[in-house]
Amino acid sequence: MVNESIVLDYYVELIAADQIEFLTGRKKSKTAIISCINEMKKADSIHNKIEVSKTLWKLLFENAMSFIDKDKHGYDDLFAYFDEFVEFEELIFASDSFYRDHTIHSLWVYFLGEYLYRNKEFSFFIKNMMAEYKQFGRYIQQFIDANLLSKEGYMASIADSLEQLLQCQGAIRCIAALAHDLGYPLKKIQKINKSISKILPHFAISNFEEFKFNYNTSQLPFIEKFLEFICLDFVIYFFERHFHSKKCTQIIERIFTYNAEPDGAGLMINTEELERLSEDERDVLEAAIAPSVNPLKKMSSYLRYSDDFEQQQHGILSSFLLTKKLWFFKNIPFAYEKAEEVNRQHVDLHKVFAGTTILSAIADHTSDGFRIKAINNPSALLAVVDELEEFSRISRANQNRQYINQFCRTDLYNNDNWLCIDFIFDNPEITNLNPEKAFRGRCKRFLSLFDIPELDESIKIRLRCLSQLPDNRSEYVLEISKNYANIVVNGVEQDIPQYLQSRHFYAKDELGS
Repeated sequence: MVNESIVLDYYVELIAADQIEFLTGRKKSKTAIISCINEMKKADSIHNKIEVSKTLWKLLFENAMSFIDKDKHGYDDLFAYFDEFVEFEELIFASDSFYRDHTIHSLWVYFLGEYLYRNKEFSFFIKNMMAEYKQFGRYIQQFIDANLLSKEGYMASIADSLEQLLQCQGAIRCIAALAHDLGYPLKKIQKINKSISKILPHFAISNFEEFKFNYNTSQLPFIEKFLEFICLDFVIYFFERHFHSKKCTQIIERIFTYNAEPDGAGLMINTEELERLSEDERDVLEAAIAPSVNPLKKMSSYLRYSDDFEQQQHGILSSFLLTKKLWFFKNIPFAYEKAEEVNRQHVDLHKVFAGTTILSAIADHTSDGFRIKAINNPSALLAVVDELEEFSRISRANQNRQYINQFCRTDLYNNDNWLCIDFIFDNPEITNLNPEKAFRGRCKRFLSLFDIPELDESIKIRLRCLSQLPDNRSEYVLEISKNYANIVVNGVEQDIPQYLQSRHFYAKDELGS
């Protein structure tokens, strides 16, 4: 069974083994973080746990963020907001029967994510993490080893940037997890408005206005540039993109092969064929090699994020908050004259990559149009772990108005390379618990989040909600993999659109196999 103690103990072991990269060489920080973790484990009340969580959150954030960039301007401002955020959580704590405390939740998402990411039992599920960046780094190195690119040249510096980015991945995952719900208070304003509107008429107050907010015109340029930055990507070219002679094309086909198999090496240089080239052929090949890194504005992402901002999704508002508070995001060296001429001297690529990765991961976790094909980037990992984390779900037991620190128990395990997720409902003290309702919600979320027709072969998920309550002994099962989705309730297959009451979802026979 996976619980708070297990993920916390696992993280302490990672620190002791010096596997948390952003804590390497920071003995004082390690000691303080371990001390907070031990205090959390001993905390005998939710209030005490939250107080310790505040300190731990700031320690982790400061160490992770300063590992990515040394500029700490804005930390005090962000931490002041975080304190206000925690106070706001206390105000709305009773707004839902099964409220998730987001102060603790953000920490559990981080710790559970590291447990999933670093535990060899689940390596099959995340084997493609950052594969594209690793692949480009290997390609560049192959060109250098074959003396087709200079060891000191432009592309060598790009390879260095990619390596720096990979070294920052642990810190990026930490920041994304800790900050992913900072915009959540705005989501609750509408519910608070509704509650107020029901109370005021009893006092003969009929003329009242709901609290509303919008951005003034002076802020629109910043918002637009924020949206452009968050959807920014880069394309790496190795060859001149325009016309190649027939002779040049034939040479390229002789020298380069591509292995597209799942365990293949991708692009490969045939060194034997390269050595056989005549001097003229070598000149033709080298003339065709024109490496460049070009910025790519993904219009679909821009429209998706724009809609998220318009809908006030708390993910993108959390990203926006970070951009406003931290100088790192406002001061990243990023300037170019032409899209075809990104100059390494004016673009600190690993910081640009890190910034866009953090902001997009946070925004994606509440973005309606975001789809997962593989667990190959922090966006996908954060979105999945956010759905798995149930340690912070607090139940307001209606009969005695006490808070119970357990919504359900969780188990995660590997069964023949299927990621198995069990949510076990066995607490009879929670009188309004409805496991099937929780299961339907999980089905809708997972079937929307995962792009089932395009799923990578490594993604196989079996999610079960197990009701072990005195008046309800039931098993609810969702299975998804490439071109496959199935819902089974107590051994009986369900018609998915009918069971979820929506044509938004595929029926099992519509997907094929």
